[in-house]
Amino acid sequence: MEDSMYIHNSGLVILAAFLPRYFGLLDMLDGATFRSEEDAIRGALLLEYLASGRTEVEEHELAFNKVLCGLEVATPVPTTLEPTEQEVEISEQVLNAILQNWDKMSNSTVENLRGSFILREGLLREHDAHWSLQVTSAGYDIILSFLPWTISVISLPWVDKWLEVEWNTQTS
Repeated sequence: MEDSMYIHNSGLVILAAFLPRYFGLLDMLDGATFRSEEDAIRGALLLEYLASGRTEVEEHELAFNKVLCGLEVATPVPTTLEPTEQEVEISEQVLNAILQNWDKMSNSTVENLRGSFILREGLLREHDAHWSLQVTSAGYDIILSFLPWTISVISLPWVDKWLEVEWNTQTS
């Protein structure tokens, strides 16, 4: 499909509500925007670290990460990340905060969160005023309806376009 991209980490939308605080704690923001393009690029790599724990990735796997960091999809990004101790610590804190704040997942693990929800295939489309994301559903997605924050519309202060998310949480 023209202007559509298949992505592997659609569940990053679950983290969206935490991203301003995450990047703020890492001193990557100046107010509501990234301090520099280099910080946004590092942010894209850190999102993959959050999503999968990986520090080496193929650039084509970073398309959604770039969108969430306000970068053009064509922006060149390194394929390796050497996270600092602070980045590792704050990343762990954010993932654990998601589990603690999502009652239905509070007894789960970061690995389960990643494997069940964050590393999910989807179709990302760019429109004139916004992005849309259609996430591949799974039977256990019903517990997404218990998230205490919304993932249906994502608006990040450093991204020009909002993101509309279609993630079916109904059982068939």
